[in-house]
Amino acid sequence: MKAFGIFLVGALLAIAGLTWAMIQLGIPTSWVVIVDLIVFGISVASGAGLIKPWADTTSVNVQKD
Repeated sequence: MKAFGIFLVGALLAIAGLTWAMIQLGIPTSWVVIVDLIVFGISVASGAGLIKPWADTTSVNVQKD
């Protein structure tokens, strides 16, 4: 999960920069929050592929007749 943590920190830094830019442009706060939530959601969904899948511990016994 280390890679996901690094990805998440980068995403949060990008969101912080985007937020600062939108505030400097005079965009209303409600729109800033909406855009930030959308970008954060996309970032988490994109980074989910970096997590290792659960180990499959299923064992199947096959007998040959």
